This record gives sequence, structure tokens and C-alpha cells, in this order.
Amino acid sequence: MRFDGSTIGLAVTDKSQARSSRVGLWSGAFIAPWDWRNRNKNTTILGATTILVEAQHKLLLAVSAAGAPSPGWDIKGNVNKSGACIYHQPGGRWYAKINMELNGKRWFCSTQEAEAAGCRPTTR
Repeated sequence: MRFDGSTIGLAVTDKSQARSSRVGLWSGAFIAPWDWRNRNKNTTILGATTILVEAQHKLLLAVSAAGAPSPGWDIKGNVNKSGACIYHQPGGRWYAKINMELNGKRWFCSTQEAEAAGCRPTTR
């Protein structure tokens, strides 16, 4: 496949047209990928012109909030001193001791999601 400047021009035109027509991902609300990890209440939500308050709250919820963002999000992930991401399930030895308000922590809804994010289960 050959990549040249004309391809970029088409992509920009297609993006602009989709955005102005509110189709594709522009028909809903989303946060730009580069803003997702560090989102806060001031993060810009793109897409829809109006966003339900509940949806806005969920989109802007801090990843490392003290409490789980939703029911079922009860797996805690943290980064250890050597930089490895480890997840802890309720009832585990260290689960209650992990302070989720500190940086480097993240809530997960399943072990599959935690592993997909690069975390491993605790070994102790």
C-alpha cells in the first residue's frame, strides 16, 4: 500500500465531514485517547453537543478514585516498586491495604480487563 499526501487530505476531509454531520464516533460522546489516562472534571468531551449528566460523570470519573466507579468494578490494580502492574481481587491478602487515592492505581471490572491492561495477578 502506498501512502502519500493525498491520502492524508482525504482523511482530514472525511473527519471534518463526519464531525459536522455528527456520524460515526462523532454521534456519541468520547474523550480523546491522549486525554483519557489523565482525565478530570476539566477534560474536554468530544462528539455529541449535549451530554447526559450521568454519562458526563462516568466519562470524567478519575481512574484512581477512592471508591469503585460503578458496581462490579471491584478489582484493584496498582504499580509496584519495580514498575509491574498487579491486580488484587476482593478477599485477597493485600486488597484492603491498597489506597486507591494514590497515583498509579486503577479500578478494573474483570481479571480479563486487568490482564489486557498489562497487569498480572498477585502472587501472594
